Amino acid sequence: MGNNTALCQTQYSKAARAELDRDLDRAFRLYIQVAQDFLHLSRTSNSTAIRAECKTHAGKALERAEKIKQVKRDVAPVIADRFSEQEQFAVLRHSSNVNGTRIPLWSEPIVPSTGITQPPLSPEQVQNNAKWRRPEHIHDNNSKLESKDVIQHMVSDCSVCASVAICIEHDRRFGSKLGSSSLLQFPDEPDRYHLKAMFNGTYRRIDNQLPCYPDGTLMCLSTGPKSVLWPSLVEKAYMKLVGGYDFPGSNSSTDLHVLTGWIPEHIEVKGAYFERESTWDRINTGFTEGRCVLTVGTGERLPELGVFPMELLPAHCYAVIDVRDDEQGRRMTILDSRVHHTSSEDVEQDFTRLSLLDSPVERPRSYDLSWDIICNVFDGIYLSWDSGTFEHKLAYHGKWKREEAGDQPQIFRATFRVETSSLEEEEIWVLLTRHITDSRRKSEYVSLTVQDTTSSDLNSLHLKGSYTNSTHILVKARCSSLSPELLVVASYDGDYDDVGFTVTIYSSTSASWVRDAISLPYVKKIAGAFTNKTAGGNPTHPTFMLNPQYHLRIRSGKTRLKITARSDRHVPLNIVVAWSNGERIAELTQNAVVASSGSYSYGFAFVSKDLSAGDYTLIVSSFNPQSLGPFTVDISGTQPFEIDPIPQEGAGMFSKVIRGSWTSETAAGSPSFNRYVNNPIYEMKLSSQSHVKIRLQLVDGNAEVPINVTVFRLTEHGTLGSQVATSGPYADAISGVVTPQFLLQHGLYAVVPSTYTPGILASFRLLVYTTAAGATVDSRHISA
Repeated sequence: MGNNTALCQTQYSKAARAELDRDLDRAFRLYIQVAQDFLHLSRTSNSTAIRAECKTHAGKALERAEKIKQVKRDVAPVIADRFSEQEQFAVLRHSSNVNGTRIPLWSEPIVPSTGITQPPLSPEQVQNNAKWRRPEHIHDNNSKLESKDVIQHMVSDCSVCASVAICIEHDRRFGSKLGSSSLLQFPDEPDRYHLKAMFNGTYRRIDNQLPCYPDGTLMCLSTGPKSVLWPSLVEKAYMKLVGGYDFPGSNSSTDLHVLTGWIPEHIEVKGAYFERESTWDRINTGFTEGRCVLTVGTGERLPELGVFPMELLPAHCYAVIDVRDDEQGRRMTILDSRVHHTSSEDVEQDFTRLSLLDSPVERPRSYDLSWDIICNVFDGIYLSWDSGTFEHKLAYHGKWKREEAGDQPQIFRATFRVETSSLEEEEIWVLLTRHITDSRRKSEYVSLTVQDTTSSDLNSLHLKGSYTNSTHILVKARCSSLSPELLVVASYDGDYDDVGFTVTIYSSTSASWVRDAISLPYVKKIAGAFTNKTAGGNPTHPTFMLNPQYHLRIRSGKTRLKITARSDRHVPLNIVVAWSNGERIAELTQNAVVASSGSYSYGFAFVSKDLSAGDYTLIVSSFNPQSLGPFTVDISGTQPFEIDPIPQEGAGMFSKVIRGSWTSETAAGSPSFNRYVNNPIYEMKLSSQSHVKIRLQLVDGNAEVPINVTVFRLTEHGTLGSQVATSGPYADAISGVVTPQFLLQHGLYAVVPSTYTPGILASFRLLVYTTAAGATVDSRHISA
């Protein structure tokens, strides 16, 4: 603490020297920084004298800063460094108020326990006259404790019970004291204990009073006659954090993050991306090596089980106390911590009394289930990974703040760099934790994406960043010396402002946040919408060309551009910048892409790129044509730039859509097969001179079928006359083929869509644009 105070004094001297030198901007910034540093020291010191001294120094620094501001009205504003220790500490202190109770940081000075607020009791506990008492002694016989000793009482906290059970099993196998090591004695007070719990981004301190019956026996999770109390204290700590013993439920990976700091991972067994074989390999290896513990959970609805070895409850969590792959196959041992009645007689609700074994109640039961049964019966697998597996950890604590009114998510965006010299890709784990200050809040959703900042790959078929109401999201990414920087985007969608969060990066080599020092003074904002006419979907759709497109012009020099698109959390977004002379793009090729935001991500897309002078096309797209809604695009650059909407194809012209198909009778192919006149032929009637443009598209845009559309004059006999326009050689572009815009006099014409090869049965649509009103295109097939 002394060294820190001396450092602050040195900074104060520098500020005073800058003020004497009349460098008022620098002096102002230094005084503000010194004040923040002293205030930070005043909050973290255990000494009353030092806290008072630091506050005095902070006041002096702020006073000097205020005088400078009065003298120099245009003094440059001080922008808070969001990565500074002071800003990070302020977020953690803000997140200390949980459900109306302040949960102190572990690093804060210990205060007397008088006046401590306890979590609300459940209705069953209140009915049984529960009292708060501090245990008179703690049994330290954890080595004799078994996972089957954990008994779930009247609290609906199956996930906490399962978490404690797997901690006990891990300690039995590896001597880890997982879970119990978080219970620590107060200094010089052997009868007082406190629990070190990871919550809202940092370790916090919980007291050790427990709900008891009037006679002193426990009315919460217990270990039966062995009377080991740390599991009960762990349960109490968690109940205090989540708002009380009337607990709606959680999942074990979230609970274990609180109890042990291990990394949570939730696998949806019924999800589209579940990989049965690779998941088993990861779990089996991790469990065997002691790096992973897990539970499994049922969904709201149970499947038809038929004859099944255990009684399952919906939305219930079960501890996994063994994983093995032997001659009997791949199997897991599942523990049910609920008590079970062995007769129909009434049993007291006091399952935790020491007379437990004399009552008609059996101990928790375990069951061996195959991996196939696990995958077919349970909805979720909740993994917890030892964070000590990674040598380095980098954390950021922040708050989502609503930038403006509207329904768009609140975004945190930052880039980190991994210090690696290896060409081989390293796996990086990134964990987002949403801070909880009121567990009664509903409908709060978060998402997390991590991506390579240098990639221009479209990744058009990949979706990421889906929103969840979970507290944690884990994303695994890869990087190497060729691409050492990764972009992290953490998003929040809910009704609240100033919501705290923590982003934690786990890596085998050191990582650091990239602080962008480049100023981007030129800013423009675009408001748009995906409608039925402008939502074209990703580049695999023939309608991609309909997406909003903008002419981006950079007149001189190389310019750093940052482009951000936002919409609501249901709309997956992508940004592409492509070479095109600023013209509308119908067919996007990888070679034309200059910059891309990568995979489609829900509600947010971002790209940063240095662009040379020239004309580009900026395309904003949603993942599929059914994703409708408003969006905004913010563009900032180091140099001036221009951005203007590009009109849709056929803008200012009348348009008609003709739908048809090639059937067994009309799939006649190109002229080289001598049956061309058997193709569908449509009569186009122009009552006056008109410019015309026609596009032909397959309804199934993924089909690789070369197509063509050609326009002929119609003779007075209704047969094909001379050719007046064509889309050119047969082509299989996803967007279809299009004629150039051409001028026709009034009269009758024939439009012929065809495939190159005869016999191809497919549906198509013709988009006919004309400048003259009243043009008709007869959908009847006319005779050739």
